[in-house]
Amino acid sequence: MSYFLYNFLLRIFSPLLLLFFIYRTWKRKDSLVGLFERFGFNKFGPKNLKSKKLWFHAVSVGEVKVAETVIKTISNKNPELIIYVSTVTQTGRLEALKIPGVEKVFYLPFDFISIVKRIFKSMNPDILVIIETEIWPNIINQARRYGCPVFIVNARLSRRSFNRYKSFGFFFRPIFNLLSKVVARGKEDAGYFVSLGACDVTVSGDIKYDSVELLPENNEKNANFSKPKISVLENLILAGSTHEGEEEIVTSVFVSLQRKFPKISLMIAPRHINRTESIQKKIQNMGQKSVLWSSISENILEDGQIIILDVMGELAKFYSYATFAFVGGSLIRHGGQNPIEVAVRGIPVIFGPHMYNFNQVSELLLKEGAAYQVEGEQDLKRVMNDLLSNEVLRKKVGSIGYKLVRDNQGSSLYATSLILKAIETSEELEIE
Repeated sequence: MSYFLYNFLLRIFSPLLLLFFIYRTWKRKDSLVGLFERFGFNKFGPKNLKSKKLWFHAVSVGEVKVAETVIKTISNKNPELIIYVSTVTQTGRLEALKIPGVEKVFYLPFDFISIVKRIFKSMNPDILVIIETEIWPNIINQARRYGCPVFIVNARLSRRSFNRYKSFGFFFRPIFNLLSKVVARGKEDAGYFVSLGACDVTVSGDIKYDSVELLPENNEKNANFSKPKISVLENLILAGSTHEGEEEIVTSVFVSLQRKFPKISLMIAPRHINRTESIQKKIQNMGQKSVLWSSISENILEDGQIIILDVMGELAKFYSYATFAFVGGSLIRHGGQNPIEVAVRGIPVIFGPHMYNFNQVSELLLKEGAAYQVEGEQDLKRVMNDLLSNEVLRKKVGSIGYKLVRDNQGSSLYATSLILKAIETSEELEIE
């Protein structure tokens, strides 16, 4: 009855959904290929290939990086496997295209039963691996009907998401029950999945620790950039993956701190680059000037500048140049962004009160003294002032963070071993 109601509602709202995606495709000037892929029009090569086929689904960049870690290990151990990756966001798609050995990258199809059936018939995957949390009823249900085990790897659920699923337990419990295996990032997440009906749940640790490159502990900062261009960024404050409403706060704090520390510079890296122009206007309305990183020529940087990073794929490298970094999406109710990318660079991490998407990582960083959690603008100013005033403190906090990341790496090996085992014995997992 639940599936019937779900699919009935999807049919009713399908015209609105179609209009929305056509409008969004036009608004963003995206290719129509993405729209076609969402309707299941994909080609996956010859069906008579003997090699096993793995379908990885990762929503956006963060999940794709976890998928990449797992895929690299799996491919090294079994290079004959055919691997497909689906994403939801364009940035995730672009990141997935960089993964070596992936046969095809495509947008996740709409969860209409006819579309989902078309995908499974065309692809015929031997296993579906969902990264973190994406519960699509028809995809999961049809996967099991086609004899395709469904794994959730690095599985996580915030308390808020858990409560939402629990509120509709009459509908979601049968879906969670269909999951072949849940490899959770921690005991709390594992408990949530068990409570929601998942039968086979284990804990691997957070694979996000493995998705970052462990740099030398002395943090050789000039390895990836031409020295003239970044020579003046000796006192750089970096606000990474910021969201609407956070840039003004960070800029206000920076302007205030400049009175005491006139040589500091600020780099703002918005989560969505298409917001660059609006951020520039906001900074201008505050009486300040900003410069786009893409427009900077050699040797023209000056102390005290506000730089907007408008180039994709560079943020992780710039963390190596920062004195410390603020992690965006945390002063607003977004749930934060990945603080591991900062900690691995050996610099202090600062984030706001809303880190529920990374609660286990952020709590560990705070417990070990590798991060600071701030409540708002004044608190952020106080912490930044303390760090700018105390180099010894900065190095101590940064070193703790680096060692914490180093000591927590290795979780991906356990998860990949379970996937490979499932591939080898897939016939035992198939539903008769």
